[in-house]
Amino acid sequence: MYEVQLRGDTLGSSNYSHKIRPAEQVLVNVRYNLLSINTLDMRTQTFSTSGWLTVKWEDRRLAWTRENYGNLSYMFDTEDVLWRPELIIDNSISNIGVIKDNALLLRVRYDGEVVWEPPGIHSVHCEMDTTYYPFDGQKCALNVASWAYNINEVNLTHLSTSVNLKDYVLNGEWSLLKTTLIRSELVEEEETFSELQFIFHVHRRPFYYVINIMFPIGLTSALSSIVFILPFESGEKVSYSLTVLLSYAVLMTIVAGNIPPTSIRISVLGIYLALILFVGCTSVILAVINLYIYHQKDVRPIHLC
Repeated sequence: MYEVQLRGDTLGSSNYSHKIRPAEQVLVNVRYNLLSINTLDMRTQTFSTSGWLTVKWEDRRLAWTRENYGNLSYMFDTEDVLWRPELIIDNSISNIGVIKDNALLLRVRYDGEVVWEPPGIHSVHCEMDTTYYPFDGQKCALNVASWAYNINEVNLTHLSTSVNLKDYVLNGEWSLLKTTLIRSELVEEEETFSELQFIFHVHRRPFYYVINIMFPIGLTSALSSIVFILPFESGEKVSYSLTVLLSYAVLMTIVAGNIPPTSIRISVLGIYLALILFVGCTSVILAVINLYIYHQKDVRPIHLC
């Protein structure tokens, strides 16, 4: 009964329209709540997270006195009825459209505070630094910007000093070191728009790569020098060195399959494998030359003095 009356007095009033901003400049507070880090793909340079945004602003047109409505503190409705800011994730690679959900309820408090919490899976572009792969750390950002409304109409600010990690679930490949927040401005065609950056600092958990990549690389590197210990009579010098050389090629394929095809930053591990491959090729050539010389017949007899 009281809520029906409240809706008639606020939303049904001729002074309210969900197409009109509640003020000349609306201050919108935004926080990102992280649930999980889904993937950080180095080949495609994409960063995917699951979470939701907490967006708060004040709309004095929706304020009411609780005593007049049975101490009712909250009212709920969808974005088809209530005004909300137009927000986008401008570095998204999966959905560049405006964040919206017609079925999601917005919560209105008696003092005019409106809370909107749209959830989603957010995939964004992230430039990778592969220099110290697999002992690397990455810095990926999720950029939330105002769409349509410039900074004089909608001004975005951070609701907290960091990303909310209360519901965060640990990732098996990446450890989250910290999060930082940056507020910036976008200038498009002489219009300035507000933008917020939620930056995630992550570091790779290297144990899997040490066992499956670094350890085999170390062993095959040591095996390349043993070819010179084999006696010529065994007949296995060339086949042994070729086997080691093929092992290098397989390891280079595995490493190259996990590194993005870019020349901006070169992996130290990739350079090391290229050098080891060169050493392996050199050992094959030397083994062939040694066998050739060893099996040569004497052209001239050697006379001892």
